[in-house]
Amino acid sequence: MDVRFISDDGVRSCAVSDLEELLDRPDGVVWVDVPTWDDQAEHALTDLFGFHPLAVRDSMNRNQVPKVGAAR
Repeated sequence: MDVRFISDDGVRSCAVSDLEELLDRPDGVVWVDVPTWDDQAEHALTDLFGFHPLAVRDSMNRNQVPKVGAAR
């Protein structure tokens, strides 16, 4: 999992262990990239971001197919 902090000072790479602290900062944006799914990614999306369990499950699979169909 790749974590970046984007602020007026630029973009800097950060450790995953800093993620919770970075999310509390008001002076920038946190960017998280999950190129490969693992327990660490599941923990971050579930516990730190609080995403719905179905969204987390769908994030485990690349190239998800949209689940909304057109009404006729």
